[in-house]
Amino acid sequence: MMSFREVDEDKFDPETGAYEMTDRIVLQGKDIVDAVAETNPETQLANVRLIFSDEGAKKFEEATERLVGQKIAIYLDDQMISAPIVNEKISGKDRAVITLGTSSQEESIIQAKELAAIIRSGALPFKLEAKDVNHISPIIGENALNISIYAGAVAILLVWLFMFLYYRVPGLVADITLLGQIAAIILVLVLSGMSLTLPGIAGLILTVGMSVDANVIIFERIKEEIRSGKTVNAAVDLGFKRAITAILDGNLTTLITAGVLYYFGTGAVRSFAITLGLGIIVNFITAIFATKIVLTALSEIRVLRKPWLFGAKGGTANV
Repeated sequence: MMSFREVDEDKFDPETGAYEMTDRIVLQGKDIVDAVAETNPETQLANVRLIFSDEGAKKFEEATERLVGQKIAIYLDDQMISAPIVNEKISGKDRAVITLGTSSQEESIIQAKELAAIIRSGALPFKLEAKDVNHISPIIGENALNISIYAGAVAILLVWLFMFLYYRVPGLVADITLLGQIAAIILVLVLSGMSLTLPGIAGLILTVGMSVDANVIIFERIKEEIRSGKTVNAAVDLGFKRAITAILDGNLTTLITAGVLYYFGTGAVRSFAITLGLGIIVNFITAIFATKIVLTALSEIRVLRKPWLFGAKGGTANV
């Protein structure tokens, strides 16, 4: 909190250039309404004009009357900001002016703005109130991290097994690109210097689900095209084309959600939003481009151009 105090001339510390703070308070932050940096029209140098409340003006008038020729130090908490000399008795709410000890106009403007900003900020009343306090011991935190990593590994393994057993060749491709997606997200986090927190791990696991969702949409489209009599090559091409709209809509809405969470959230929420947003972007790239390139290449191999290898039972497609 800001305070104006009388000083003891014999309690000056030459190392810090400050006076020892006394208990003789002239004004407190609540007595100051505003502090404005302005330019003296005669000297063209900047100074700081203080504006007091009614009570503050009375206190300052009384203090300056008896402290003419002496200093009044300005403190922010226990740190001295300035110690101007009282030249005369000052009456009125806006008659107090702090002149700065510099002959440079540019330097005086900078100093005046800084001093005015400090006085204004120190005059604002505030009270810290703890709304919520969370404490996690190192042991509990380490256990939570290990459990989260274990849960993520199990989830990814189950997803891999499901995709491979149900969709076969496309599922295997999805498993490989999913591994690359996770590695890409972790690489971005490492290169950017961001930490992977527990909420971040949760966001990473959620992106796995989003990736699987995109692949499932594409692979089901491919199966439909194969069942309708298309060749495997044509089914792969049409499957991606007809699935892209649904994938784009799903990824875009989730990306917007991640953006809102990052903008309004703090700490753990932002960490979750970052990994989720990165995962969505990487997921879209891998699902639409990487997976398509690999799957198209595999469909050109004659031995693999069989409907059942693409999860389509009873397909009548020519190979």
